[in-house]
Amino acid sequence: MTSIRKRLLLWLLVTLGVGLLAGGGAVYLAAGNTANEIADLHMRQIAGALPSRAFSPINVLSREDALEEHIVVQIWDRAGTSLYLSDRASLMPPRGESGFATVRFAGSDWRVYNETVGENAVQVAQPMSARTQMAAQMALRSVWPLMVMTPLLALTILLTVRRGLEPLDRIAHQVEQRSAESLMPIATDNTPNEVKALVGALNRLLERLGHAFETQRAFVADAAHELRTPVAALKLQTQLAERAGNETELRAALQTLHTGIDRAGHLIQQLLDLARQEEAARSSERVDCRLDDLARQSVGERASLAIERGIDLGMARADPALITGDMSGLKALVGNLIDNALNYTPRGGRVDVEVQNENGAVSMTVADSGPGIPIEHRARVFDRFYRVPGTRTSGSGLGLAIVHSAAFAHGAVIELSDRAGGGLCATVRFVACSPAG
Repeated sequence: MTSIRKRLLLWLLVTLGVGLLAGGGAVYLAAGNTANEIADLHMRQIAGALPSRAFSPINVLSREDALEEHIVVQIWDRAGTSLYLSDRASLMPPRGESGFATVRFAGSDWRVYNETVGENAVQVAQPMSARTQMAAQMALRSVWPLMVMTPLLALTILLTVRRGLEPLDRIAHQVEQRSAESLMPIATDNTPNEVKALVGALNRLLERLGHAFETQRAFVADAAHELRTPVAALKLQTQLAERAGNETELRAALQTLHTGIDRAGHLIQQLLDLARQEEAARSSERVDCRLDDLARQSVGERASLAIERGIDLGMARADPALITGDMSGLKALVGNLIDNALNYTPRGGRVDVEVQNENGAVSMTVADSGPGIPIEHRARVFDRFYRVPGTRTSGSGLGLAIVHSAAFAHGAVIELSDRAGGGLCATVRFVACSPAG
């Protein structure tokens, strides 16, 4: 059962029913004890009111003249001669010892009181069934008000539960009436404290969604703006190829077109990588990855490009390091860090990659001998499409944004610092990791 209303009603009504049954049972037991005490007192009073002197035997009373409450009286003289029996139709238990006793006689339980009154022996007896009937009547008189009140109590519970859950119904109605674009916080006026926690969580979720939508809109606008330039350049280069007057001009135009296509493809790939990193940040799927192996693989894939540009690219340190994360995200992080270093390192420079694992504290550093990044721009270089003013190297401004997004998804921290002798050191420190054997 998933309905809170139905669950509350069920438990409250069951509790009410159990309470009524327990109360009725307690009342019945109390009524039985009271009936026994009253009946015992009545039997004692009857015995005390009988004559104490001997008398001649008398005829028994008819059943209509018998005592009330099914009490039967029998009197004997000292010789054991029966002097009186109130109801011949009742089979009386034999004479017993003085005082009260509960005996079974002729298939029935009897409550018997024996007493010597003067010269006579008196026995007052009452079947226990009569006492049970009297107790039931007393209990019924006590319980019937509760039985009458039960439907009223059930109705009160129903109305109380409905009234108590009205704030949830009201909030659900507010959310249902909203459009898909409305991310305004839900009003908390006249909202119970127990519901305010839920409303607060929903409002914080709406705030995060609003921020995510705003970021997405800005990303789409920036991407459209950045793609407009390479597309326009491709169109211009195509027109130049069409107007080529000879084979040499055509070959040069096609080479330029090919370079433009590569740049546009690289930009599109970076946009896709950034989108994947943002999706990976919301994903909980993680696997064990060897960061040192990823770094070696990335360096190997870019070795030919580094040789072509005259850059010394290599692994300066590669400690075994096992971390838990998204494999594609870590590849994008390592690859874009190295690509960024290669793009800004001049011919004859060097790029050193290090993976360190010191007592489980894993970090990765990519150091280049390029121009570096001024301190005042280091906080902004992780923004999408941001490039340091005056930069002449071609690029889209997405490389470090991808690195930042992937690091954030893995709980890592990025630090930018100056390299000794000139250049930039980019260090990624992983907080949650484990050493590899």
